[in-house]
Parts: sequence; C-alpha cells; structure tokens
Amino acid sequence: MSMQTDGLTGGVLLAALGWTMWALAMFTDTTLGRTVLMFGNLFGREVIAAIFPLWSLGFTVGALMILIEPTGFYETTPGFIFLLALASITMVSMVSVLVIYFFGIPLPKWAYPEYHAKRRKARHPQPDNTTQLPHDLHIATHPTTTTHTNTPTPTLLRITRPWCWYNSALRSILITANTTPIGRIWNGQTRTFPLPSGPTTIRATLDWTSSNLAHTTLTPGHTIDLTLTFNTPDTLLTNPHTYLQLHPTNPHDLLPPPHNNTNPPPQEHEEDPPHDNALGQGESQE
Repeated sequence: MSMQTDGLTGGVLLAALGWTMWALAMFTDTTLGRTVLMFGNLFGREVIAAIFPLWSLGFTVGALMILIEPTGFYETTPGFIFLLALASITMVSMVSVLVIYFFGIPLPKWAYPEYHAKRRKARHPQPDNTTQLPHDLHIATHPTTTTHTNTPTPTLLRITRPWCWYNSALRSILITANTTPIGRIWNGQTRTFPLPSGPTTIRATLDWTSSNLAHTTLTPGHTIDLTLTFNTPDTLLTNPHTYLQLHPTNPHDLLPPPHNNTNPPPQEHEEDPPHDNALGQGESQE
C-alpha cells in the first residue's frame, strides 16, 4: 500500500510540475515562463512543444490508473477495457516523445510557444521598453552639486542599481569607463565614481554578459547619472549583450545619436599599377 501511495504521489507531483511548466512557457510572458522556455530550448524546440505535454499526460494517466486500482473496477469487463485504454495512452505518449525528439518530426505551428507569443503580441501591441534599448546611448551631463566650496567641483559618474530579488541579486556588477574597470555596484546601491573629463563610454559587465554602451562627454565639474537594470533571465544565454541595461536616470538626458556622414564625397579612382611593375617591385625587394 505504501508503494502504491508513493507512486500516486510521485505521479501527481510530476504531472502537476510538467503541466505547470508547459503552460507557463507556452501561454505567458512571465519571468518564470521565459526561464522555462530558455532551458527547454537548450535541448531543442520539441522539449516545450512535445516532451512536456506528452510526458505530463503519461504521468497524469499513470496516476489515474493507480488511483482507480483499489476500487476493484479493473476486475470488471468495462474496467478492464478502460485500463487497456489508459495503458495505451501512457505507452503512446512515452513512445511519441522519443520518436519526435530523436527523429526531429515537425509539429503543427500551434504546438510551439513562438506561435502563441506572436498571437499575444498581436492582441496586445505594447512596446517593451526594457528590451528595446538601442545598443549605444548618448547621454547629457549636469553640473555636479557639492557642499564643499573650497575644493574643485568633481567630475563624476553616479549610477543607481534598483533592488531586485532575482536577476543576479547576490552578484556585484563591474562598471568600466573607456574599458577601464572603475568599481562594482551591488544590489540596491547608488554609487559615485570620479572620472577624468573628456569623451567617456560607460559599460556594465557580469561574467559573459554585458550592457549597452552609454556615451557622454564629461566636462570638468559635471556628473552623468545612469541607472542599471536587467533584461529577462533568458537573455543570459539567448542574447547576453542585452542582459544588463544602462539608461539615463532622467529620461530627458537621452540625446539623439550624432549624425554620421554616411555618404562621403566621391574619390577619384586611381588605376592599379600594371601587374608587371608589381612583380618587378617584389623581385627587387628580394
């Protein structure tokens, strides 16, 4: 009886866990759903589309078989037929998982999470400001406020990292200025770093991940204010250069990108020297 109870408990827990993870990855844009989707995609698209629901179905049917067995229903003819049907569903589910995964059998488009994600975006077209930051930002500075009147006004970087209970909450983030490390910032901190004046590029890094670039020109006695936030956990592997995000603390400090002259004036075409001359020069150098 104890083994039967343990089997029923294990089957129910595994089925509930599988159905929950599948539903989160398929039908939600939550952090947990994106995390499940990220780890599932590491082993192939079929993990979320087929393995989770089919294995969950197998565990559900298996738990149902164990639950009905003490009633003696299987000893009747209808019960025996019902037992065969449940056993067939479990067997087909498990075999289908192996066949789909190892042979790469394509499934209907509605079986994949990308299909439902597109439908959600079509129904609720809202811009995602946390994931659409441009890679390079140009940010204005402000005069540094100081209470010391007898000392030169410092040139500073002030950076704020809002407290967050997930997304590398126990890790410190390295801050660099012009590729030179200047310090680290912990969860919930606001720190200031003295910097030399001149063109400056700020970046945040953590292991293999990094942030966008924040460009500014620091004049003496000015401060640049930045806020460090995080993208969704799946970008740790899918797009690590966007996992960390730097943006101006005051949105009005965001400057338009400088206009680059993408159409340089035409240059006169110079004919290549004759091939024989090139060979002659090479031979003379030998």
